[in-house]
Amino acid sequence: MKELYRLKLVSKSWKQLIEHTPWFWAHVSADYPTTVIKDCLRLSGNHFLRIRISTSLDYFSLDDFSLEAKSPKDWTQKLQLLQPHAERWETLNFNIRERSLVDGQHIKDFLESPAPNLQSLVAILPDTMPPGPPTFNLACGKANRTKHLRLKNALLPWSSQLLTGLETFILNVESVVPVEGIMNIFINCPDLRSFELSYHSAGQNIPALPLLADPNPLYVSAGALEEVKLRFDDPGIASRILSQ
Repeated sequence: MKELYRLKLVSKSWKQLIEHTPWFWAHVSADYPTTVIKDCLRLSGNHFLRIRISTSLDYFSLDDFSLEAKSPKDWTQKLQLLQPHAERWETLNFNIRERSLVDGQHIKDFLESPAPNLQSLVAILPDTMPPGPPTFNLACGKANRTKHLRLKNALLPWSSQLLTGLETFILNVESVVPVEGIMNIFINCPDLRSFELSYHSAGQNIPALPLLADPNPLYVSAGALEEVKLRFDDPGIASRILSQ
């Protein structure tokens, strides 16, 4: 992004070209200064947005903007800038690993913003405390175009429209293994190509698996499935899921 600002200085015609090409401004990162985020939101027009919010530096995409120190107030301000544009979100990569940086209520409000055009969502939150990961009504439950979903230390209502029509689904949780909800993923997503489920006990006792509402075996079809990855502290959990 910093290179784009340098190119604007080449000439007046270059400046006009850059500022009148909305997709140049469609990628918005919380690494950017507030003034740059405002420019992106304004100059992208009605173009769909690719949003990246991460407290972890990615050295493969690092630019000078990423080196700026950010306080909890900075993070909150940037979330508040981006939230009113949720209807334009096409992809959202939300990776907040430090509890002290963003207030939990602000995270909830942001992730539950109505985002009907969302096609890809990554939500990675800090390690959870008992009784388990929080549940969010992600994208206000209205993102029925979502094809790719990755959740870590976060859950969503199993009736959410985000869980219909997925092509890839990755879930990484602690303390809770929502077996019945996971089975419904295969029923509601006939085009699911890749499925990954990870469970980590975080030093706690491995919980007993919840009983399915119906004690009879549940058989599901996954004709499009190409890849399955299961990672658990207890191999019995994987056996229980695969036995369904």
